[in-house]
Amino acid sequence: MLLPRGNPLELLRLGYELQLPANMGNVTYYGRGPEENYADRKSGMPLGVYKTTARDSFFPYGRPQDCGNHEDTRWVAVTDDKGQGLLFGSLGTPFAFSAIPYTTTELILANHPVELPKTMDRTVLVLSSATRGLGGASCGPGPMSRDIIKANKPYPMSFFIRPVMAKSYKGELRVPAAELDMTMLTRTDKYTVKSVTSQEQGEADAEFAIDGDPGTFWHSEYNKTVTKHPHVLAVDLGKEREFSGITYLPRQDGSTNGRVKDYSVEVSMDGEKWQPAAKGSFPNNADLQQVKFAAPVKARYFRFSALSEAGGRDYAAVAELEIIPVKK
Repeated sequence: MLLPRGNPLELLRLGYELQLPANMGNVTYYGRGPEENYADRKSGMPLGVYKTTARDSFFPYGRPQDCGNHEDTRWVAVTDDKGQGLLFGSLGTPFAFSAIPYTTTELILANHPVELPKTMDRTVLVLSSATRGLGGASCGPGPMSRDIIKANKPYPMSFFIRPVMAKSYKGELRVPAAELDMTMLTRTDKYTVKSVTSQEQGEADAEFAIDGDPGTFWHSEYNKTVTKHPHVLAVDLGKEREFSGITYLPRQDGSTNGRVKDYSVEVSMDGEKWQPAAKGSFPNNADLQQVKFAAPVKARYFRFSALSEAGGRDYAAVAELEIIPVKK
């Protein structure tokens, strides 16, 4: 999880920039392609496995700028001509990436393509939790708010790095399924909703509180009817786990509707008999909050109860709930 702090500035990108040797310029990825695409310019680019190079991914716009981005990437391998290199794979939410010969700073400082460095002595790999949308600012409005990255909200990102070895190279990268181990590319600890007392179905479902995406949120029903507190969400962790508390992330879209004030947390082994674990009040802000138990517990289920709202209304909203595992 990347969690910027400070004023709600608008960011162009949030992630990591790595400089790799220039000979590692062959790129194979599973994401949206084959052309470059961005958060609000991706629906026409289907998911698939594509191959390109760092040189071919660079587009010489009249004024150098970000290019070669690919959204919803599950994995990307950057290799040399012998098929040896590194593979970067998502452990949860897909990321965006680009692989071109120039750094972000070099693109910013050059007013024209001829001003870029003549010697392309590296492959610059960028892995992004989020990239700003393009909008139509050249002849219209900027990006929608959903496609603007804010410096005061968290963005999910987790990935692994592993070597790619090719004993026999035949002109293309081959990553056998056994070597890639596709089970490493998705979360193995997926949670599910056991029960919920109220949800705005189809818009703010309870599942959004445990989907790993801070941009979505669970909200109690408010359209057809407004239900009263408490608003209770029970979560199935999938198996017995030992944890010392939970984290609560308020909605991150700038609205205070549903921001939880008073809360309680209970745990259970069977989802039927519940034991109290914690209770208290959250401060009135959008920061990530930790709820620590008096002692670690072993349980398969936890139940979060929103008892009141910071604004005094009968709403409850949660962007993310997560357990705090006991470190072995």
